[in-house]
Amino acid sequence: MKSYLYFLLLCSIPLSAENYDQLIHRYEQQINAQEKQLSIVRSQLDNKLREADQLKKKAEESKTQWTLAKETLNQAKQNAIKFRALWKQSHFFAEAAQQDALTQFEMVQAATGELPYWLINSYKQKVEKTDFSTHSIEMVHNRLIVSELVQVAQSANTLREKARMESEKLRAEELAWLTQEQKQQEKAEFYRQAEERGHLEWMQTVQRREALLDERGQMELSEKALQVMLTELREHRSETVEAKRRASELVSSATTAKLTIPKASLPWPVRGEVLQTFGRQYQGRQLFISNGIKIATKPGQIVRSIQEGKVLFADRFQTYGQLIIIQHAHGLHSVYASMGSTQVKVGQVLRALDPVGTTGESGDFYFELRHHEQPINPLVWLTPQRSEQISLRRTFQ
Repeated sequence: MKSYLYFLLLCSIPLSAENYDQLIHRYEQQINAQEKQLSIVRSQLDNKLREADQLKKKAEESKTQWTLAKETLNQAKQNAIKFRALWKQSHFFAEAAQQDALTQFEMVQAATGELPYWLINSYKQKVEKTDFSTHSIEMVHNRLIVSELVQVAQSANTLREKARMESEKLRAEELAWLTQEQKQQEKAEFYRQAEERGHLEWMQTVQRREALLDERGQMELSEKALQVMLTELREHRSETVEAKRRASELVSSATTAKLTIPKASLPWPVRGEVLQTFGRQYQGRQLFISNGIKIATKPGQIVRSIQEGKVLFADRFQTYGQLIIIQHAHGLHSVYASMGSTQVKVGQVLRALDPVGTTGESGDFYFELRHHEQPINPLVWLTPQRSEQISLRRTFQ
């Protein structure tokens, strides 16, 4: 029915072959433009999809690096704590060794200071004694003291040297732990910064990917809209081509096909005065073509079908108000417009003079007759109401 009304409107505005060719050419240009735009959108969409995949992969790599950086940072922190504890232990032993070395050094000094006295004293006793075979208890005591002091000095020197070496070793170890702790702290700081950079890069990548997905969704909607527009343009082009073909056929057949019903034999859809006749009309100096007649009648008058037929359309249509189209035999169609109400439905079969609706508040009623989609003069086929209408009918016969 939509295509029928579209064709009906085309027929109500006669188009030349040149007009049809221009209309078809315009549709073809629009279709080509839409196809080019659609191709561009598809190419952009493919690029965005590839870019989104790359960013997704990059985001996953950034997230992996960020995770590894966090693990390394935690390990570095644990190592720093461990090295700090070892350094404290090493520092404690180094301090103890240093203190022990000082004590041993003091003992050596003390023993060294006492040794000359006991040596001199022992020598005097040897000189004073003439009999060296026997030794007094005092000499033996002195020699024992000297021997002990020598042993203490030697032991103190040994312990001092050992304490010194242990202290140096522990000091070196302490320095090594301090250096290791500093390196771990620097390493921890490096991975902390790497973690922040990785997290930021990952978040930015995720946001960019989401933006690309949104952009891709908009492009997909745009592509669908272009496809709908392209489909409509192709349908309109097909309708235009079909309308051109049918119009050509109707023009050629209108000259040969004639309505078989007798002239002046159809009943009026409603009684009233004819305000506008069929064909060329003037409003002031403006020329226009009327495809039907306009009848002045009272509001609410019953409108009847002029002949038995089938209802093809019954609804409001643009500026025509309530519109009814009935299909009759022999390629005849009747059109009832500017009605106030309708009481028929699409597909309903009517008999002649069955009510189809009522006239509107203005009382003006529009009526058309079409034979094989071509408008014909209703006054030729309607029963004359008065003698002046007979003259009108003969004028357009």
